[in-house]
Amino acid sequence: MQEAESLLARGNKLFPKNSAILSPEKSISFAEFSVLYNQLSQAFSGIGIQPGQRVAFLCRNSWQTVVLQHALIEYGAVCVALNTRNPAKELQQAIKTVSPIFLFYDATLANSSLTTTPAAEICDFFLSLQNFAEKNIPEQVKNFHRLATIIFTSGSSAQPKLAIHSFANHFYSAEGSNTNIALSPGDRWLLSLPLYHVGGQAILWRTMLAGACIVIADEKRSLLQNIADYSITHLSLVATQLHRLLQEKGAIAALRKCKALLLGGSAIPASLLETAIQSGLPIHTSYGSTEMSSQITTTSPGAGWDELRSSGHVLPGRDVKIDKNGEVLVRGKTRFMGYWAEGNIVDTFDKEGYFQTGDLGYFDEHTRLVVLGRKDNMFISGGENIQPEEIENALMEIDGVDAAIVVPVADRQFGQRPIAFVRWKFDAKPDEQIVKHLRQIIAAYKIPDRFFAWPQDVNDEQLKLNRLFFEGKAEEMLRS
Repeated sequence: MQEAESLLARGNKLFPKNSAILSPEKSISFAEFSVLYNQLSQAFSGIGIQPGQRVAFLCRNSWQTVVLQHALIEYGAVCVALNTRNPAKELQQAIKTVSPIFLFYDATLANSSLTTTPAAEICDFFLSLQNFAEKNIPEQVKNFHRLATIIFTSGSSAQPKLAIHSFANHFYSAEGSNTNIALSPGDRWLLSLPLYHVGGQAILWRTMLAGACIVIADEKRSLLQNIADYSITHLSLVATQLHRLLQEKGAIAALRKCKALLLGGSAIPASLLETAIQSGLPIHTSYGSTEMSSQITTTSPGAGWDELRSSGHVLPGRDVKIDKNGEVLVRGKTRFMGYWAEGNIVDTFDKEGYFQTGDLGYFDEHTRLVVLGRKDNMFISGGENIQPEEIENALMEIDGVDAAIVVPVADRQFGQRPIAFVRWKFDAKPDEQIVKHLRQIIAAYKIPDRFFAWPQDVNDEQLKLNRLFFEGKAEEMLRS
């Protein structure tokens, strides 16, 4: 059995006085973190949590949530972060599916009536820690490859699956990232993504491995205010977040002070990249997935226009190839263990250990990965292949467009045709102007037949939009 040094014990040994966590309420050093773990491990045992058991939490980003997850993993439990935006019915189904031994929840999000599973309010639980004395923290995490987390995939069309990751998966993901994007003790990475998303999880592991500080955002402040007020050095963003940030006064000056801006989640519009490059921002484009524990490929520090238009080179601990159909296949030390289904781990890999991502792409002449879009998003119109992401990127080039999504609808003549939903920052432009712009960028048969306003009932705070929702909306609007 392979063993690994406890990341928390390592941090306490090498830089005990450095801040491990910084929040609006308090700063926690690695030494203080170790004291909390000592108390938490006793508390876990006291409520019946044993190593190897699943523990769920429904909590917003807070210092308590970060400490709780790290402590549970050090203790040997399997952490399951629940989506804080899901309605009660979906949460109840998720809890039933995972069958955790215990649930921690945030009083601002839910109460104990949500489930019959034994539960505790997270702030109350931390208040009870004063009843526990200190004891020595273990120097080794037994079984480097043991289960550590279960993460619900952020599927863009189908029901989310439950991806299982080992301690080793997250460790190698962080290690590979830190070799490309330097992260040092004293650096500060803002937790700008939710912990139920693999991108949020990855920030915890990178900072802990490097001895850096994870910063919990102040919900009363804007993203830009948090970046400036907390002297953030590293930041993870999706394209929409960067797009909105750049509309704010003072954003460019604040972002220039950062050491690295890691962009992911979806394709980055060329106009947004151009603005970021011209503004001198330290951006990295990337490609990743839940199944590969976050980043798979990332561009180099100081990359120019040509490289940033790609998703970058394959990071250490990952292996990527393109199959004969153009699909991106992945494996390596960061590849997840499988999907959780009825208490079992389901293996979804080919005989060589590769996982089929469902994404289409290719390697350019510099061995950089270029991702074209989702295989299951592509549809055929009049015998021609249409990739919605290409049209969406073209729409995002139009001045004033804040968001765009393209979906297929049935058509008697062509089989299927594209329909676009567009959200405007200001007044919408006439369809004729949109079409005129698109004709300069994409083939005529790819231009959507209709352009609809962004639905008011869409949950666009999700990192990935639900295409099935938009397909239903398109059909509904065409019938009316």
